[in-house]
Amino acid sequence: ADQFNHHVGKKHGENVGYDFMSKDWDGSGYALTAWRDVAAGAELETSYGRRARADLVVNYGFSADVAAANGPARDAFAEMIEWFETECVPAGGALAPGLSRMATGTRGVETARAIEKGAVVASVPAKCFITEMTAAAGLRERNVPVPTSNVAKLATYLLVTKLEPDHFFQPYYRSLPTDTSNFPYKWPEREQKFLMPEVRETLKDEHDAFVKWWGEIERQNATFAARYGFDAFVHEVMLVQSRFFGVTVNGKKKGALVPIGDAFNHMGQDRETISYEFLDHDWDGSPLKYTARGAIAAGDELFDSYGEKSATDMLVNYGFVEASTAEGVAFRVVYNNVTYTLEPPSENFLRGAKAVG
Repeated sequence: ADQFNHHVGKKHGENVGYDFMSKDWDGSGYALTAWRDVAAGAELETSYGRRARADLVVNYGFSADVAAANGPARDAFAEMIEWFETECVPAGGALAPGLSRMATGTRGVETARAIEKGAVVASVPAKCFITEMTAAAGLRERNVPVPTSNVAKLATYLLVTKLEPDHFFQPYYRSLPTDTSNFPYKWPEREQKFLMPEVRETLKDEHDAFVKWWGEIERQNATFAARYGFDAFVHEVMLVQSRFFGVTVNGKKKGALVPIGDAFNHMGQDRETISYEFLDHDWDGSPLKYTARGAIAAGDELFDSYGEKSATDMLVNYGFVEASTAEGVAFRVVYNNVTYTLEPPSENFLRGAKAVG
């Protein structure tokens, strides 16, 4: 009964319905009935009830307005590529032909064509950044809270604008994961307790920061906070933290989200296959340019580096660790005051774990 999608068209447009929950349940079976003739090959749809867009997004992971506006589901990464070529390339961007998400369906970018050393893989223009300044201005325009934290600003902006079907960044939003359960903050307490003490302490600090940011939002606009909820806010924070680019503006560090740029998986220890540079000086609005560090063969995955970080940082902020750093904390657990060291899994396993986030 819970396998049917919600009809997103006209009111009462669903073709399957049920009637038994309006009275005390007598233990009888649950009957789903075709409300009209359904053609062979047509999807069976029911209704989840009349709900606000925020309610659908928070509790079901989609917005009826967005789904209706965009028709049948498609490869979200391919849609983002199409958007980038239409909107970002004419604004000074560039994109190597043949890029796609991994053929396995997991997170990551691979190339269908060989790329020469030094070639531009992607160049993201300022128009296609979501900067902290963009977020703050957009929130003020909508008369909603503007948090102090750069991460919270971006997360709140995502929270609000994801519900706007015609928003400029919708193709990018649809490429983002809906599941952030790989981040240890989302793990059940029974699993968190097996992490090393320093990781648990980091998670406590993280929680305190989230509560502080949300408290600031509640004080600015309690109605807004009640509409969206803390859990939905934390989901967006997880996305921002794992995709955060630091941008220096007038000597001050600001935050940004960079479509395409945040789609590449991480490879540390100076083993990445693409690299970028521009964030080590005041940003003048020039594009963020990725170039190939060496020749890349057709069919290869493209790897960026998120920087040399500890296993704790990688696990907490990105939801995964590399085998080369796993020996630090991520694969040691404490149980009954005894520390157990687990053998780090293979690199391929870790890449698979990254795919869910």
